[in-house]
Amino acid sequence: MDNRIYGYARVSTREQNEDRQLEALIKFGVPEQNIIIDKSSCKDSNDYLVKFGRLVLQQ
Repeated sequence: MDNRIYGYARVSTREQNEDRQLEALIKFGVPEQNIIIDKSSCKDSNDYLVKFGRLVLQQ
């Protein structure tokens, strides 16, 4: 099994910008295609888990 690295960036409002988080994840070595970006105002939402799971399974 090869090692893959994934990342998750989240902002809670549409006005916020995820650029700094993306820059940090890419600098850490996370490929852009392996980064999930979530713009959600619901802090109890589990949507990111579904998105992340789909991304991992697609690889």
